[in-house]
Amino acid sequence: MGHPLTSNTVFIFGAGATKACGGPMTADILPAAFGTRKKKPIKLDPTHAESLEECLVRHFHIPEEVSSREREHYPQLPLVLSLLDLAIDQDRPLSFKEGDTFDKWDRERLSRARKAIEYVVFAVLDDYLKTSNHNWYEDLFELDSTLNNEPCAISLNYDVLLDSVLFRIADRHDAKLSYCCDIQTEAYRERPANFGRLMKLHGSLNWLYCACCRRLDLAMSDGAQKAARCSLVNDLAAQNSLDEHYLIRPRMCGDCRTPMRATIITPTRTKDYRNPHIQSIWYEAERTLRRAEHVCFVGYSVPDDDLEVIDLLRRSLGHLPPSCITVVESAEEQLRLDQHPVGRRYRSIFGDQINWHVGGFEGWLNDVKQVA
Repeated sequence: MGHPLTSNTVFIFGAGATKACGGPMTADILPAAFGTRKKKPIKLDPTHAESLEECLVRHFHIPEEVSSREREHYPQLPLVLSLLDLAIDQDRPLSFKEGDTFDKWDRERLSRARKAIEYVVFAVLDDYLKTSNHNWYEDLFELDSTLNNEPCAISLNYDVLLDSVLFRIADRHDAKLSYCCDIQTEAYRERPANFGRLMKLHGSLNWLYCACCRRLDLAMSDGAQKAARCSLVNDLAAQNSLDEHYLIRPRMCGDCRTPMRATIITPTRTKDYRNPHIQSIWYEAERTLRRAEHVCFVGYSVPDDDLEVIDLLRRSLGHLPPSCITVVESAEEQLRLDQHPVGRRYRSIFGDQINWHVGGFEGWLNDVKQVA
């Protein structure tokens, strides 16, 4: 195996990369939040979480008692989000029958449950962040730095496991990690130098956006602060606490005093990419991929409903021969490209000659260390 890290390698990370570090997949979020017979729920603020749990019981038929719940009882998060968004957008109540009466959830009640999803996603990801396993992102980018490379990554994840590593690396250079968008937070902006780029195509839980004046701010949670252990993150967490934003009250925009919301493109059937900062990131991601000499996908399964991402990859990587594309997936057996469902999706996009690895993030990284 040749050395997979070059002076111009762009890394693309999906949920599988975070799972390798102990983080949750999308399908794990609701069971982790509200619990199963085998696993207790995490500690949630009832003001935020009760509306969503009641919605899951009434409209998605999970058992009322945690002790009766199995992981399989929970609906897929994309389905919940899509149905709630559809009902809210069309102002069409959801109803359920209880005895001889129908209980209708109107738009306001559904909106509370929909908003609670953002809090629950934050709470679960932050809980995992505090207790995560070995952070393989750190091993990878410490190795990448031996080539004097400036980190360059594209992520489809909302969590900040990768961010915490890249913030720490930038901190050594008395610089900040560039998110390739216009963040206005003072503690972030006062560092004029950038070191490393991270383009999060689906947004990030630590970004707060004002829909009125379009200001974007950066905040950190207690879990992210502990994971990063660098001065800039400490400053951001002290001045802009995500824990307070989700648990106490929405943060008000510093320019127009409008409540700010998390900037995440939730996994619904139809994704909304109209946020101007997200558009800027996509533009920069395409420019970056067009200049790449090698692209390495880690834990990204190219799901069929990620049409915009697949279109971006097809348009911007046409210049690369398949031998310059590495795909790292996880499988219990050493399956060939054409035997693995994810492999077959990559083959349909890039052809048969890509570098295909099924040893997972850790296994692939160990192979890389032997070659380095």
